Amino acid sequence: RVLVIGNTNSANDIAAQLAPVARSPVYRSTRRVSIFPSLSDTRIQDIGPIIRYSTSTSDKITVHIQDGSTIEDIDIALFGTGYYPNVPYLQFLHPESRTLAPLTLRTIMPSRLPSLHLQILYAHNLTLAFIGATISFIPFLLADLTSTWLVFAWSRTIPIPPTPEERLIYERERLDALARYRQDELSYAQAVRNDIVRIHPELCEVLAKWDDAQDTRRWEMYAAKLDPGLFACAFTSIGVEAGI
Repeated sequence: RVLVIGNTNSANDIAAQLAPVARSPVYRSTRRVSIFPSLSDTRIQDIGPIIRYSTSTSDKITVHIQDGSTIEDIDIALFGTGYYPNVPYLQFLHPESRTLAPLTLRTIMPSRLPSLHLQILYAHNLTLAFIGATISFIPFLLADLTSTWLVFAWSRTIPIPPTPEERLIYERERLDALARYRQDELSYAQAVRNDIVRIHPELCEVLAKWDDAQDTRRWEMYAAKLDPGLFACAFTSIGVEAGI
């Protein structure tokens, strides 16, 4: 018996992969409605937040749920609750104290890799960059776009602000926007794409469009995931109702 904790991409993927092979139901502990909807599955049972766990001499887990109920004889609990960006082995020369300091700290809020221009280049050292630092609905497509941007930035065909202070302007504006509302993924991707196409217009037909039509398709995909009729067709097509 398996318990999965979380309700975004990682937890939903784990639960979906386990559903055909684990003892039914696979329990999924959630706190709120997910902004990353997944296909409904009768083999996955949603439960509320977990307040504590207890174990017995048989190494089984008893799960104590916020509503006062318990689930016994859980063999394994898997956490899909996200991650904290932590690279303890990576230190940098602090620009003011000139001493080595860790790049990431648990006290950095909001949680992020700090001091990144366009969430890619480290503002104080242009030889250091990160791909995948953004939180994205479609991370691999965005990673393809940002890695293309980085190639041209490092080859000096895309201009980069010349000073660390100027490169930090993006982060300050982004944090200000986050304090007021969540940053829109579409507008971020469009800005990165425009940087590339401005220097290499021939890539306009190669890179993903990141336009309103693509955004509409994304939201239609989520609607399809939540449509019971479409789900039943998809469920039958993979052989679940046929007993496979």
